[in-house]
Amino acid sequence: DVPVQIVWGDGDKVFPLPFGENLQRHIPGAHLTVIPKCGHLPHVEQPDRFRAIITGFIDSTASTFSASTGAAA
Repeated sequence: DVPVQIVWGDGDKVFPLPFGENLQRHIPGAHLTVIPKCGHLPHVEQPDRFRAIITGFIDSTASTFSASTGAAA
């Protein structure tokens, strides 16, 4: 399994939240983080929150993933 972080805006009108929840159900081990008061472009609408989510995900998975693959962290 490859770590997957899904970031979704709770107010996304293009692809409402059930689409993100469906993705999470169909991708083994996927983690869904929903950003409140955010639409379709979380990286644009709430860049600091988006960056914190992605940075936290990378930090929490980098050592685990590299250890399981034998790659350097």
